Amino acid sequence: MKHMLLLGGLAFFVAPLTGFGQSSATDSTLLVASVKSASSHYTAAISNNSELFNGPEYVFYNKALQKTKGHPFFETDQPQKGSVLYNGASFSDVPLLYDIKLDQLITFYPVSLLKIQLITPSVGSFSVNNHSFIYLSEDKEANFTAGFYELLVSGEASVIARRVKETEKSIQGGQIEYSFIERDKYYIRYNEKPSLVSSAADITRLFPDQKKELQKFVKSNRLRFKKNSREKDMIQLVSYYNALSK
Repeated sequence: MKHMLLLGGLAFFVAPLTGFGQSSATDSTLLVASVKSASSHYTAAISNNSELFNGPEYVFYNKALQKTKGHPFFETDQPQKGSVLYNGASFSDVPLLYDIKLDQLITFYPVSLLKIQLITPSVGSFSVNNHSFIYLSEDKEANFTAGFYELLVSGEASVIARRVKETEKSIQGGQIEYSFIERDKYYIRYNEKPSLVSSAADITRLFPDQKKELQKFVKSNRLRFKKNSREKDMIQLVSYYNALSK
């Protein structure tokens, strides 16, 4: 079943989150006017898609961190249109924010602009800004945490990324400042088993039948797996393995 939410004109796409900036009086007036003019459309959307708004309210927590640098969200602190598979139903044109510190997907209740935290295990997948995420269950044997993972490569072997932000505390001008630092983790899923990887050797070790071919590919394509190229190199190498396996 496909649900099309009439959320394209919602004013929260131009209103920053509390804590990352303050709207002007003009912005506030535009926000109220936009909501009023669109409210009749959203009423129908709410009644048809109430299952999307059955999670708890998302309360932003940066005030507890005092002075902060950066934000805890994936790519941007502004809502972006995306799609969600939620409780088996597909929703399009949904305003989304993904808090990668807490691993929480957030949407907005029409008209009131209340931020709603979607129930994580009920989210089968979601896409935003050409990034696709899937929910995966815990694998204790592999020390693999349940949550959202970005799907970078699919095939016989898949590359998935766990997008994570952590807070670091520092002293700036006599004040405590917290910075959000992104630290991604990468996994190869093969035969339904996830393996944490960070180097070419980690990957070739998983595929002994093609190890020599993969090592040649790494050398000929000068894949260095340095910090600024690791993700790209990983995608290339695993995509090559999938091509060899066809």
